[in-house]
Amino acid sequence: MLADLKEKMAREMTRVNDRFHPVEYYRENWVKDRIILKTKAD
Repeated sequence: MLADLKEKMAREMTRVNDRFHPVEYYRENWVKDRIILKTKAD
């Protein structure tokens, strides 16, 4: 069931042209000292 849900999520994200980066990407590029530096709108 988990594999099926992951596949459905991947297809939907591709359909809407969205990406989900590994957590390290967000921690290194969007957050400093637990403060959000930028958002999707930036």
